[in-house]
Amino acid sequence: MDSLMEAMEFLAVLCDGDTDKNGVPYWTHPVAVFLRTREMVEELRLDSSACIAALLHDVVEDGKTTFEDVEKRFGPKVCEEVRLLTHRKGTPYPEYIAGIIASGCREAMAVKLADLAHNTDADRLGRLPEDVRVRLLDRYVPAKADLEKALAGT
Repeated sequence: MDSLMEAMEFLAVLCDGDTDKNGVPYWTHPVAVFLRTREMVEELRLDSSACIAALLHDVVEDGKTTFEDVEKRFGPKVCEEVRLLTHRKGTPYPEYIAGIIASGCREAMAVKLADLAHNTDADRLGRLPEDVRVRLLDRYVPAKADLEKALAGT
């Protein structure tokens, strides 16, 4: 089976019935991140592993599966990208973003940038309470700028 299709099926099973903060089926978020990542893969000539990592970028962080399972199913490259994209509890957000950048993994940087683009989408943010919107933008806007700068310079 094609790895991308396998990742989509794996995601569908893991996220079955889950919704986001706005009540939207959760799977729509990783698919949106995948679509943005796919454009960057072509534009920046990145490895296609980024597309699979985009679909799976939250599955370990959300407690849906393990790194070991990701590596077994999709290989060490995808697993390393998912590992870089997993924000561990207790790690300050700026430190987490700095770690992705310091890794030099352009695929992980692209996925995180796509993730942040979707997380800061005006339609999605507009459905959240203002205090949550402000908190998220304060966190995500500087991270987006740092990732854009890093991707442009690598």
